[in-house]
Amino acid sequence: MDEFDPAPPASGTEQAPPPETEAGVSQSAAVDATPESPPGDEQVTKEEGEQGADRKALPDYRFPEDFDVDQGQLSDFQSVADQHGVSREAAQAFLDLYIKQQTGQGKNVRDHQIQTIQDWESQTKNDELVGGQDFERKLSIARTAVDRFGDQGLRDYLDESGMGSNPHVVRWMYRAGQFAADDRYIQPGSGAGSLSPEARARRLYDNTYKD
Repeated sequence: MDEFDPAPPASGTEQAPPPETEAGVSQSAAVDATPESPPGDEQVTKEEGEQGADRKALPDYRFPEDFDVDQGQLSDFQSVADQHGVSREAAQAFLDLYIKQQTGQGKNVRDHQIQTIQDWESQTKNDELVGGQDFERKLSIARTAVDRFGDQGLRDYLDESGMGSNPHVVRWMYRAGQFAADDRYIQPGSGAGSLSPEARARRLYDNTYKD
């Protein structure tokens, strides 16, 4: 009888199983079990990259010292310039044109405001009620109304806005000043509240009140 050869034929040789890891799992299985990145990770990474690009320092553009720069609008402008490959020199030229237009518009607004106030002053001086030869005296009476009925905030507004020269406002102030200067005006806290309705009527309408 032929002797039995325990070694299997070469063509049928079986490969040894892969070595086990310390956890008892084969290396190939460990590789296969590696979790894949969630589908949303790539999108998050892309968004983070875009945000990082937005946070890049803006070019050192030239602006006038008294020009108020809106950093949010400048960042939007730079994003559009980058998307269209606009050079820094070309971007500065666009900004110079924008600054010139804005500065010109601001000057036009200021000039118009100054002209309007000058027109008001001329109309007030020639007004039938407050104008004429007694203009300064009537203007003083008008200021009395502001002092008595207004406060510092109202005075500042009339001066800064130019509304203190508006003929409609001056006429109202003059009439109020006349009323305030009249003896019939009842000062707050003067005790008028303790008077009877008939007594208050006499003080307010003493020229027309009839017994």
